[in-house]
Amino acid sequence: MPKFEVNITRTITDRFIVTADDLEEAEGIAEYLAEGRDGDIKPDYTKFGEEIIDVEAVDESP
Repeated sequence: MPKFEVNITRTITDRFIVTADDLEEAEGIAEYLAEGRDGDIKPDYTKFGEEIIDVEAVDESP
């Protein structure tokens, strides 16, 4: 029976609305929140993108 390598790529975008002094601070706060370090804080919005499936036959020859 032939073997196949199947790669599935999914894209998820989490949006956080944060209050900060500048862009770098806002980015740091959002990264901290996205890593789940601040308990149960959820993103303000989550967008699920297109799923891409790539399939290739695996070469089993010696």
